[in-house]
Amino acid sequence: MKDKILIVDDETSILLALERNLRNYYSVVKALNGLQGLKALKEKGPFAVIVSDYRMPQMNGIEFLTEAADFSPDTSRILLTGYADLEIAMAAINKNSIFHFLTKPCSSQDLIKVIDAAVRHYQLLVSERDLLQNTLTGSIKLLLDLLAALQPDIFNRAGSISRMAKIIGERIDMKETWELEMAAHLSQIGTVTIPRDIVNKSFGKNLLNAEEEALFKSHPQVGSKFLANIPRLQNIAEAVKYQFKGYDGSGPPADELKGEDIPLLARILKVVQDYDYYLKTEGTSTGSLNRLRSNGALYDPGIFNALETEILCIEKGYKYEVKQVYLFQLATGMILADNIYDQQGAVLIPQGTIISEVSKTRLINFVKMGKIAEPIRVIKRKAGQK
Repeated sequence: MKDKILIVDDETSILLALERNLRNYYSVVKALNGLQGLKALKEKGPFAVIVSDYRMPQMNGIEFLTEAADFSPDTSRILLTGYADLEIAMAAINKNSIFHFLTKPCSSQDLIKVIDAAVRHYQLLVSERDLLQNTLTGSIKLLLDLLAALQPDIFNRAGSISRMAKIIGERIDMKETWELEMAAHLSQIGTVTIPRDIVNKSFGKNLLNAEEEALFKSHPQVGSKFLANIPRLQNIAEAVKYQFKGYDGSGPPADELKGEDIPLLARILKVVQDYDYYLKTEGTSTGSLNRLRSNGALYDPGIFNALETEILCIEKGYKYEVKQVYLFQLATGMILADNIYDQQGAVLIPQGTIISEVSKTRLINFVKMGKIAEPIRVIKRKAGQK
């Protein structure tokens, strides 16, 4: 397939001449001004290269290419300009607004040579980003597999926290929730350095002694240090670091941050984690919400209101339904409606576990060994509900 380029010029004759010179080498899209160019970027992209004239009405070439960079940062940007505007073009290069500039008139050979270099630059950026993304995905998977192996109960809890955090994020109109979900999944990664009996005790009704509590409360700092070394996880590392921080500024780490100065992701984690903890100790969602209300200074009011609204919707049956399913019908994201017991009555997988690839494999193995019977009851979101 030919690489796609966008050419922008307010003179139709020049636009058509550029298209004739380039269409044998590239897939060409034309636009008569900057606004049309931005529309083409959104509707017909991605483009490897943009070639834009400088002198255009309403929006000059540098203004257009600067906006284009915000929308499509990997796309290489070339400016066509007259000799009188060379100083402006050089300034744009110094500000990284454009990849290259060409003076008019420009020969077809020179234009194609520069566009070829711009295409290679674009392909390099995309390849590096894909490599980084694959590295990031692999690193996260490794950390989650480590958590699942060393602290399986905590891994399940992290899944529960992530599910609720995503819903809260949507309720407060977060545009992107992937960082929030990832922060929730990785919020417990520091517990892999803590003895399992202390971790399990921290989520039960037995109180930790002072030494155990100090050790457990260190896990966000440990987890944050793990994550800070992974590219593109800086925001997530900060969220993990501040997940115990109260809205009033209390709690670790001991610094001056409070209120909205605390990272938003961390404020969501604080509310959702405490709700999940009190749900276990109090036994009911009403009891858990009451405990949160009694410590209201610890929580961002808007986030608490979003959580409360979500819980009330669940209790009234607005959004979820319980279904009986067979293993082949299991999907990640479903939630176990009941404990799964073995033949001796011991709990194999607890109620509330979110089905992941790991828990699904465990269930399949238990069925093969005859330890549980199908179908099983799960909770799933109703079709069409948000």
